[in-house]
Amino acid sequence: MTLGLASGVAPVFEKTPEYVDPSVGTLIPYHDGVLAISSDFPGVLEANWNTPAARPLKLERMDHIIDAQALGAEFLFLGWSKERFQLAIQSANKEIRVLELPEELRRLRAPMTREFKGPRLVPTTTYPALVADYNLHWLEGEKWRRCPLPREDINFYFPFHLGSESEVSACFRKTTLFAGLNDGEWGGKCASIQADAAKPKWIRLNGRPRKDPGGFPGTEAIIAMACPLGKDLWIASGSSHLMSHSKSLHCRSADDGKWRSVVDYSPEDPFKVEERNHGSLELPDKASLDCLAADKMGRFYILADRRGIYELREELVPMMDFNFSSISARIGGATSHCASTSFAASGRNQFYVGTNGFGILAFRKEGDAWAARQILVTKG
Repeated sequence: MTLGLASGVAPVFEKTPEYVDPSVGTLIPYHDGVLAISSDFPGVLEANWNTPAARPLKLERMDHIIDAQALGAEFLFLGWSKERFQLAIQSANKEIRVLELPEELRRLRAPMTREFKGPRLVPTTTYPALVADYNLHWLEGEKWRRCPLPREDINFYFPFHLGSESEVSACFRKTTLFAGLNDGEWGGKCASIQADAAKPKWIRLNGRPRKDPGGFPGTEAIIAMACPLGKDLWIASGSSHLMSHSKSLHCRSADDGKWRSVVDYSPEDPFKVEERNHGSLELPDKASLDCLAADKMGRFYILADRRGIYELREELVPMMDFNFSSISARIGGATSHCASTSFAASGRNQFYVGTNGFGILAFRKEGDAWAARQILVTKG
């Protein structure tokens, strides 16, 4: 089944979005809004529907916040006070509790430079987790555990740091770390590591032949990962090189670990332009797979830059029709078109989209219509 563009409702902006320069790297649903993180601006920013501009997040007992992640209904924050790294967890009612870091991290002194490649939080569904100095650390109960990350393929370590030339999506589910590499038109890699194994090693999960029914990803760039409610793992992948185009959505069952291809537009001949879907679900015409998001109820959403936002049920259900590239600005004699870089869902009626220079775009359903506004982001 292929869905038509007219199935959804188009949003109406109260004011035409303007170009503001910084790119928004990550959006995390946070209470009634979102947290924004990027290598283009320092710290962690906070925004919601009512804020015209994102503002630096402030927490008691932490002088500087450098990273954030959601963990169920709670939030993890990594930062420092008095040049010492700190990890804090915030409850749903905003109470803060400082967690003691592993000894080797407590000895680190936090430099005041943005170029520092220090510890970073890992997207997680079960335990607080972070990476530092080729090691994965996670807090299981009251005890920190550590897994050395093998250096045979360091691409799965370095990109956790902001500012890396490559991009990594990651998810730490129970004691398995999944990581996906996006090398753009040159493809990507997807691998997992069992952190509590006696001899941890990366296990590659992608690279299957075309039309293989196995269900796990091919060699395309890994665009996004999502693990709604800590259950099934979803991976979006795709690439465009020369005349070859591909886009796929794969799901790994939390029950038996088996993969299935939900969407799989992989060309049988890499030099042919026509698309043929080998998955179980059709995408709307000319739709891409750009961002994934899940709300706190576990509902799962797909953002397609040129088509809008869809909820994934037994089929794709159009939520909002919008071509993000229709937003543009003249910059230095050239036209810059808007593209999504991140996506967060606050339920079926409110979405936030991070962009490549147009700040955060917020969408809220009011009756049968979608209202839209721009939240400005600056480099600070």
